[in-house]
Amino acid sequence: SYLVRHLKESVRIIETIVEYNTPGDVLSFGAESFDIRVLKANNVESTPEDVLKAVEVVNEIGGERVEGVPKLLPGINLLYGLPGEDEKTYRVNYEFLKRILEMGLLLRRINIRQVMVHPGTRLFRHYSKTGFRLNKGIFKYWKDRVRREIDHPMLKRVFPKGAVLRNVIPEKRKGKTNFGRPLGTYPILVGTPSPFTEKSDFVVVDHGMRSVTALRHPLDVNSLGFEELVSIEGIGKKRAEEIILKRPFKDFDDMASRLSPETWEHLKEILKKW
Repeated sequence: SYLVRHLKESVRIIETIVEYNTPGDVLSFGAESFDIRVLKANNVESTPEDVLKAVEVVNEIGGERVEGVPKLLPGINLLYGLPGEDEKTYRVNYEFLKRILEMGLLLRRINIRQVMVHPGTRLFRHYSKTGFRLNKGIFKYWKDRVRREIDHPMLKRVFPKGAVLRNVIPEKRKGKTNFGRPLGTYPILVGTPSPFTEKSDFVVVDHGMRSVTALRHPLDVNSLGFEELVSIEGIGKKRAEEIILKRPFKDFDDMASRLSPETWEHLKEILKKW
């Protein structure tokens, strides 16, 4: 609501951020809910249309991409367990997020959280008086649905295959997968089968619900291991074997002429030059 009510000044601020920030940054919006009844019951000033306008403004300015990654995008925070909500609230929130997706607007991430009720607070008194309790089953159903139907396609748009993530910092290893994140506000989690012990650059090859799979950049198809090739979306074991048996390749044209059309189609997306 602040951004919308001070639009001219906010635009200048966003333009300044985009000029100097790290690609992939998030500008968080505490929407809390898109259900008007919930917003009124909790004295939240923003309306759903305010949020939509703010999302549009940040997309217009921050949607500029660097090596495939947008400079600055909105993030949406939703909160459940608030006074005024019921089962309809979940569908209202889902439909509004779906509307944003169908409009072609980008969200860097969607946080879906439950309230924490502390004694002595207004929320505690509300829970005590009404006997209201968050339905965990309904909460999980709609959260999972948002992850599948909104988050996943949105992440593919924000970090398309072939996008380059610079200066990813290693965090941990789990099984055969190494994990890390680039610097930034709410940075994307990067999983990779590639050896990874120091700050490195990566190229996106696949997408999870809230993370991406990536390989070391610049990408050399002639030297990728079997597990690395399999991690590329659409390649799988048979196509990985095809690549290994037919390499080395002299260049992209050689690769395109010697690989099956289906294998080349999946590879060329991650070999694009930004």
